[in-house]
Amino acid sequence: ADMSRDLAPEVDKHLGSAKPYLRKKACLAMARCLTKCPDMVEDFVDRVVSLLNDRSHGVLVTVVQLMTRVLVMDRECHLAEGGDDDGDRDYESPCRTAFLKLVPSLVKLLRNLLSMGYSPDHDVGGISDPFLQVQLLTLLRLLGAHNAKASEEMNDVLAQVATNTETSKNAGNAILYECVQTIMAVESDDGLRVLAVNILGRFLLNRDNNIRYVALNTLAKCIADRQPERDEHDEQHRGPDAASSDNSAASALQRHRTTVVDCLKDPDISIRQRALELIYHLVNRENVETLTAELLNYLVLCPREHRADICTRVLQVVDKFSPSDLWRVDTLITLLTIAGRESAANVQSSTAVYISRSSEDL
Repeated sequence: ADMSRDLAPEVDKHLGSAKPYLRKKACLAMARCLTKCPDMVEDFVDRVVSLLNDRSHGVLVTVVQLMTRVLVMDRECHLAEGGDDDGDRDYESPCRTAFLKLVPSLVKLLRNLLSMGYSPDHDVGGISDPFLQVQLLTLLRLLGAHNAKASEEMNDVLAQVATNTETSKNAGNAILYECVQTIMAVESDDGLRVLAVNILGRFLLNRDNNIRYVALNTLAKCIADRQPERDEHDEQHRGPDAASSDNSAASALQRHRTTVVDCLKDPDISIRQRALELIYHLVNRENVETLTAELLNYLVLCPREHRADICTRVLQVVDKFSPSDLWRVDTLITLLTIAGRESAANVQSSTAVYISRSSEDL
């Protein structure tokens, strides 16, 4: 830390060097210095802002990385001082405030990259400087989180990235993944979220298991993060207005349900586990019978060490969404028939309780 503090003035001098290579390396060095001495962050905000107008792509990449690091360090300092990561949505530091003013400039820079013609120095697989695009999307994600004004300023360019990026190469898929992450993190509208879910749905059809895994993981995380908001919406909208929620990201994901279920048949165990986690979040009163049947089919084929957890999750689904007492009892009996002693004790006891409480007609 002491060495970083002593070297910072010298690194600052090189940030203004006439040579792009030195400016680039100075940005990387400054990011390391600020990591060791976060209290110096505010002293370098103005310098970082001026470097954003640099014409060198190499310098721009490192400047955006430095801005991202500054925001992360600034947030960590705030949390260390007792700030609330979840509840303190209106927190604005001098660094963040200064960077928020640059959102239009960042959006313009990203838009210029999208409209740029072929450039042999920066082109990768037909994509114009994907490294800078990814870094810009990451920075916009940090700036747009919990900030409606900044999110509104970047919505159009996010839609442009999502619709115009070529997906035949990994460089394009990387940009689309970062774009989806940004859309889900900022205060974007439902239409943009639906677009993001559809992109992940296309990822599920990719032959590359790494891309499919990332898509499943991201979808499960997004749905889990939005669950409290959907539950609150359901409580507040029980009438005709509830139909307006059909355009939500959760509704869009339901259209890819068949693709997700097919992932349960994949030879890769990690793909199956991610798909299983996502299916738990997909279950609702309309599809509970269909998806529960798929879960029971998977229970027959899954590794024995996973059966207890699956049985417990199926019990939770049955408790919450069961359409009738008869269906509940039939499902639990089928569950125990397949899993037997490998089911959890609470599943066995719950089944016994439901049967004992059921009417004689059952």
